[in-house]
Amino acid sequence: MTSYSLSTTLPSALKDIAIATWYALGMTGCEETASGDDVSIICYFKDKTAADTAKADLLSQFPEAHISIGEVADQDWNAQWKASMQPALVAPGVWASPHWLPPKAALSDCWIRIEPKMAFGTGHHATTRLAATAVQRISGRLALGYSLLDIGCGSGILCFMALHSGARCAIGVDIDPACAENLAENRVNNPTLPGARFAVGTPDMFTSSARFDCVVMNMILTESQGLLDFIACALRPGGLMLWSGILSEEKNKVIELASKKGFSIVEETNEEEWWCGVFSPGRL
Repeated sequence: MTSYSLSTTLPSALKDIAIATWYALGMTGCEETASGDDVSIICYFKDKTAADTAKADLLSQFPEAHISIGEVADQDWNAQWKASMQPALVAPGVWASPHWLPPKAALSDCWIRIEPKMAFGTGHHATTRLAATAVQRISGRLALGYSLLDIGCGSGILCFMALHSGARCAIGVDIDPACAENLAENRVNNPTLPGARFAVGTPDMFTSSARFDCVVMNMILTESQGLLDFIACALRPGGLMLWSGILSEEKNKVIELASKKGFSIVEETNEEEWWCGVFSPGRL
C-alpha cells in the first residue's frame, strides 16, 4: 500500500504549530532533523488528498516554504516511533511511556502506560503536558471522586491523569476511529487507574442531561471553539473547563470567546508557544 510524504524545512519556532495542524489533518508520523535555527521535517499521510491539504494549509500560513510531496512504500511507522521513544514527564511526579519502556522514576511516582500509536497524546508535546499539569492542579479545587470528560481524548492520557488525581470517572471521546484500538489497549495497560471509559464519536452522543465536574479540550482553536455551547450545558455548578492546544498569540481571542459564553478565566499557563487556560462557568 502506498502512502505519501510531505517534506519541508521550517524555522524551529514554527515546527510545533505545523505539526499540530498536520495531526489534525491525518498525519500518521513524522521525522525531524535540526539544522541551526531550522528543522527539516518529513511527515507521512495515508492518502495524497491529506498530503495535498497539509501542503495547501502550510503554504497559506508560510508562503515562502518549499514543500515537496512524494510516494513512499508502506512501512511500519509505529515500529520506527517505538525505537525512538523515551518516557515523558507529563506533570510533577507523573510519567507516561509504553509498558515496555518503564521510566526511571521514584517509587512514589505515577506511571501511565501509553502505547505510541496513531492517537495523539504520548506526553511529549507541550500541549499535553500543559493539560496534564492543569488536570493535576485543578483536581484540588474539585471534590474527591469528581467526573471528567475529555473531548478529543486521543490516547486517553488526560483521563488517566484525572483518575490518578482523584477523579472517580473519566470519559474520553474522540472523533477519529484510529484511536479506538489504542484507547482499548491503554485502558487494559492501566489497571491501577480504573474508571476510564472511551468512545469514538462526538459530544452529540451524550444526552442533554449529562453533567460533568470538569470538561477538557486539548485541540487547536479551529476544532475546539465550536464546543463551548455544549460545555456550558454539560458542566455542573462549580465545575471547570480546561482549554489547551492554544497558541499563546490566540490567548486573548480564546478568553473573549469563552467570556461570550459565560466563562471567566481562573488560571493560565504557558510552555513554549502554547497556552492553556482554566475557566469557570460564571463570573468569579
